[in-house]
Amino acid sequence: MTVIPPSIDCVLGDKLTAFAPHTTGVPLGKEKDSEVIKQFYDVSTLIDAFENFDDVRKTYFSVCRTELGYRGSSTTPEEALRDTLRAAICIGSRGKTSAGDFSYYNKGTREITNHIYKRGFSKHLTLVELFCHCVTTSQTHEKYLTTIAKRKTIKAFSVKAKYKG
Repeated sequence: MTVIPPSIDCVLGDKLTAFAPHTTGVPLGKEKDSEVIKQFYDVSTLIDAFENFDDVRKTYFSVCRTELGYRGSSTTPEEALRDTLRAAICIGSRGKTSAGDFSYYNKGTREITNHIYKRGFSKHLTLVELFCHCVTTSQTHEKYLTTIAKRKTIKAFSVKAKYKG
C-alpha cells in the first residue's frame, strides 16, 4: 500500500477552517484556548511554506463547505474566513477588536508559548491577515506580498486567485 500525504497547500487550506473559532474551527472559550492559538500558529507557519495558492483556495472552500454541512450551518465559507481574520486581528491588536475574545486568546498563548514560541506573533498576524484577504478576493496581491517579502517574513510569490469558491 502506498500512502500519499497531503501537500502543504492542502494542509493550509484545511487549517484555515480550523482557525475560525466562531464558525468552523476549534471553539473559543471551551477550555480549548491553547488549541485555537495552535491553529493560528500552524496557519501562519504553513503560509511561509505553501507553493500553490489555487490548491490552498480550492481545498479551503471544499473543506469549509463540508465542515459547515456537518454543523448544519448556513454560514458561508467567506463568512468563516472573516471569522479567521477577526480572530487574527484580535490577537494582533491585543484585544482592541473583539475584546471579549482576547482573554481566551491570551490564555491560550500563555499555555503554548513555552512549547512553540520561535517568533513574535506580529509576523503571524500579518501573514494570516494578508492570506485571508487573498483567499476571499479574486485580485492579485503582488504589491502586498512583495512588501512583506522585503521584510523577510515570507518569500515573494504571485497570487492570482482565479478560482471562485
